Amino acid sequence: MTFSEIYQNGDSMTKIKVNETIYDIEIIGDKVTVDGKEIEVKVNEDKMIIKGNTFNIDFIEEGYPSIMIINGMVYVVSKGNLDYLSVNEIKAPMHGKIVNILVNEGDQVNNGQVLIVLEAMKMENQIKSPRKGTIKNIKIVNDQSVKIGDTLLTFE
Repeated sequence: MTFSEIYQNGDSMTKIKVNETIYDIEIIGDKVTVDGKEIEVKVNEDKMIIKGNTFNIDFIEEGYPSIMIINGMVYVVSKGNLDYLSVNEIKAPMHGKIVNILVNEGDQVNNGQVLIVLEAMKMENQIKSPRKGTIKNIKIVNDQSVKIGDTLLTFE
């Protein structure tokens, strides 16, 4: 899943693209409106509660686009529709062990395609492609331990 901020109008209005769906978001104080419908949202440092559902979050701002981890799933977060197309490498969003590499060097991949499965804290996290492109180098092997920020693969 990819999140992209398409534009922001002042401090309260923004358009967000999640995969291929665009949402109008307005935030005024604690009030959040999505496509004209008010929803209950509470945000703490490490979790969000949306309509009574709790989502544990972690946000990694190193590099661009950034990485957001929600309930153990890894998501690419970027500003602007075209900015993330310039991503030339995928870095480990957390410490863990590579359990499956689903692509080979030279493979053509699509935006959102699962590239790597990384196990961390006994959970399997899918690392998805933030763009369409060709895999240039794979810098890891199965069962390899990686640290946050280690380069996993590069694009041409």
